[in-house]
Amino acid sequence: MQTSEPASVNQAAFIQLENNLGSIVMGIATSIRVVSSIVNAYAPPWSRNLNNNCKYHKETTGLHLHQLKEDSQDSLVRQDLQRRINMI
Repeated sequence: MQTSEPASVNQAAFIQLENNLGSIVMGIATSIRVVSSIVNAYAPPWSRNLNNNCKYHKETTGLHLHQLKEDSQDSLVRQDLQRRINMI
């Protein structure tokens, strides 16, 4: 059973394993190794080494830490501050 677009990576791995190995009986460790190598071949390159990705791409870029100063000279800040006071 060959599908043009498999529903998932696991289905694609199973179809390829079924086509290549057919009726060959093998151990569970070998089966796991073969399936994981097929799944890794279908995995996108950016998801293969997540530990490395997390190490070099930090979540804290500092942008979320930036807060606007409440400058009394800025009319928009004054209006926003006045709205906050009126809501209380």
